[in-house]
Amino acid sequence: MFALSKFIPKLLVGIDIHPEEVRLVQLREIKKKIFVEHATVYPLEQGTIVDGKIANFKTLQMALRAISISSQTVGCAVAIALPIKYVFTKRIQLEKPYQKKLKKKEVHANLGSYFPEVKDALFCDYVMLDTLHAQEAFIIAVLYDQLKEYVRVVQEADLKVKIVDVDLFALSRAMQLYLTHFIALLDIDSSCAHFIVFQQGEVIFRHHWDIDQNSNKLEIVRQLKNVIQICLSIHRHIEMNLLFLAGKQDAFSELILLIQSECMLKTQIVNPFFCFDLASNLLRNEISQIAPRMSVSLGLALRRAV
Repeated sequence: MFALSKFIPKLLVGIDIHPEEVRLVQLREIKKKIFVEHATVYPLEQGTIVDGKIANFKTLQMALRAISISSQTVGCAVAIALPIKYVFTKRIQLEKPYQKKLKKKEVHANLGSYFPEVKDALFCDYVMLDTLHAQEAFIIAVLYDQLKEYVRVVQEADLKVKIVDVDLFALSRAMQLYLTHFIALLDIDSSCAHFIVFQQGEVIFRHHWDIDQNSNKLEIVRQLKNVIQICLSIHRHIEMNLLFLAGKQDAFSELILLIQSECMLKTQIVNPFFCFDLASNLLRNEISQIAPRMSVSLGLALRRAV
């Protein structure tokens, strides 16, 4: 007879490598209660990351080293994420002989047919999905060279990469803390807006569009209104009454007013730390300033590894 182990896998340090800054969250579990031990950001020079690729390896390595020193996480096990924009995904339906599990070597052998548009080497993983009528596999693939560079820069900053996730999946994990059936989220930064709708933790709609320096807030909100209308035409069962807003807070007050007037939606700024206690060294006012852009790093920090 085998007994269940009482060992609980450790929480990881979550590091979100964003084009504008590195975002780090460390949680600590004491007597089954989770505290926020560290939550901090470190700015990156413009051009450090371009189109999802590391353009300035040394600058990013130094930033990762600096943020790990300031948060006392040097040498810790970490989870990082790659942007969903540069990840390839596909759902495939399995035939009856695969009732138990798809073999990984078969997935690798068929990558060319799953993603015929990609000519470079890919690294892939997959999860099995049980639906009402069939068994499916969800294939996730990323350019091998891109993955290797992200892992290398983190490890050369004296951190140990245990998990490579996808930012959208980490975001979904963090947003599930709100315990609502539907969640609509607008994640916005200086160059891109990303509208996402979650249903019970699963992404059912997403759309992103680029923003340039000349885009005014009204243009962004009118684009958002069009995207929401497309979403509601596809998912007619959704009752969208609330929009969560994530990203840098610089212009949130103006955006909230415009969203409420143009889209007729109540808008709430995301605070992924709302249900956690903070360590004694953290000031809630300071954390609230960076909280709206920390959901991905928190979602990564909620991952566990042996």
